[in-house]
Amino acid sequence: MTARSGGPADGSWPHPIIHLPHEQELFARGRGVQDHIADAITAFAGSMAFVYVHMLWFAG
Repeated sequence: MTARSGGPADGSWPHPIIHLPHEQELFARGRGVQDHIADAITAFAGSMAFVYVHMLWFAG
C-alpha cells in the first residue's frame, strides 16, 4: 500500500474530472417544478429572514 489515504493502492487516484460544455444549462433543462420549489424553500430556510421569523414566532 501507499502512504496516501483515501485512494486505491495502485496509484490511480484521483480520477480526472471531465466538464461538459454548457454543463449548467444541460442540468437546468432536466430539472422539474419540484426541484424549483425545493430550491425556493431551501433558499428561504437558509436566510436570516427565516431566523427572524422563527425568533418572533417562538417569542410570541
